Amino acid sequence: MFKSLFNRTKKTQEKSNTQEKFNEHKHYFSLLVKSYLVKNGFIQEENLTWNSEVEENIKRIQSALSFEDNIEWVIIEEWNLVLKENRNIIIETFLETFYNKFHNYKISKYAPDYVQERNIKIEKAYDSSIETITRIQGWLDDKLLRSRIESDTLSTNENFSTIKMCSTPFCIISLGSDTLGRYSIVYSLDHRIIQMISNDFTSTLIRRIYEFTSGEMESFVAIGSLYEDCLTSFNNLLKRTEIETNHKVINKERNKEKSIEDMLSKIELKDNLD
Repeated sequence: MFKSLFNRTKKTQEKSNTQEKFNEHKHYFSLLVKSYLVKNGFIQEENLTWNSEVEENIKRIQSALSFEDNIEWVIIEEWNLVLKENRNIIIETFLETFYNKFHNYKISKYAPDYVQERNIKIEKAYDSSIETITRIQGWLDDKLLRSRIESDTLSTNENFSTIKMCSTPFCIISLGSDTLGRYSIVYSLDHRIIQMISNDFTSTLIRRIYEFTSGEMESFVAIGSLYEDCLTSFNNLLKRTEIETNHKVINKERNKEKSIEDMLSKIELKDNLD
């Protein structure tokens, strides 16, 4: 009984800590946005005047939130877009909407040219990795293993980083952006992946991902987990697809060829590496 009570208390405390961190992040994010609007003359706040002391404090907040100066350009752009639709927008309403819809993806357009060029390559590598998964699925007998869920997370307020994600029972791969507008790929493998799709296909999948992200992109691909329960995550997400419209369930048809040589050779995507 005491163990059960302790676990409930622990979970309540963890939930409380998470909410507290969320509220703190939202508070400082909103203060950052409001301050830059004051600086650029878009709004006036009785208790907020832009001066060297305020600028120093805001820069510290900006650094703590891991943003660089280009966040100011994103704020100005969003404010101007909202004004086109509603000249009488209330600042509190703007702050709430901006926070709920904000995504690091919006910073990428203001990143340096070399970052934007690399982002294009990383997104292409992500798409090629999904194509590899699709081709592997075509050789699997189990219908469930031939299913995948593609999620567009830009249209949700679940997080600031994930742009899109592909979930299968044996692996999960996502494309994301950090607070500097730099794209990255994160993938996780189910701890039973070899039993699910065979050692050959597992090796092919991992090898292809790293081939697609070689060179300057190597630092922007990461392993989420090699011992993930992707099957449970997939099934849970499958239930959410019934009520959430930003997910698409795709079922791959089984290929007719059966030789292992055909299977492995047709998964090669050399054309995508050009």
